[in-house]
Amino acid sequence: MNHDKVFDFVVIGLLVLVVIGVGGYLFKTNADFTGSFLRTFDLNEDPLSTEGFVPITVKLIGKDLTFIHNCKEVSAAITAERAYGLHLIVQKRTLVRPTTYDLLNDLIEGFEIKPHFAKIYRNNDGIYVADLVVEQEGKLLKIDTRPSDALAIAFKNGIPAYAEAKAFEEDGKTVC
Repeated sequence: MNHDKVFDFVVIGLLVLVVIGVGGYLFKTNADFTGSFLRTFDLNEDPLSTEGFVPITVKLIGKDLTFIHNCKEVSAAITAERAYGLHLIVQKRTLVRPTTYDLLNDLIEGFEIKPHFAKIYRNNDGIYVADLVVEQEGKLLKIDTRPSDALAIAFKNGIPAYAEAKAFEEDGKTVC
């Protein structure tokens, strides 16, 4: 195998790993599942709409990820590994070797993908999931992902994060 074929094989393998790692739940109710975690938008849907969602700030203490909006907060637990990766991003620290989040951002930059925003919501099972809305070569896509992954990309790229307004109305704890 020559070096070009090895490089192509490695890049394709990394992309497969990233898509598997980025993806949230395999099947989500009411999702337009296309066989991967990349989904197109419904023709009646405005791809850049945040209707029904509110801008959030994020607090990360240990493994507790908390979304805050207007004196209400909603929490979600994440793994220690994901929490550590988010802490590194927030603290603008880099390790000797790249983390999964570094790899994701290198791919985003290398393939000239423009992230627009992250939308976090609860699926029908009551689990928080997220869509990352991105653009490449004029094509808008939403990527089904974990909230922690979407937030990592949002933090690294300076894009906004939104959460479903009804989550705060139904489950929000008043903190002010």
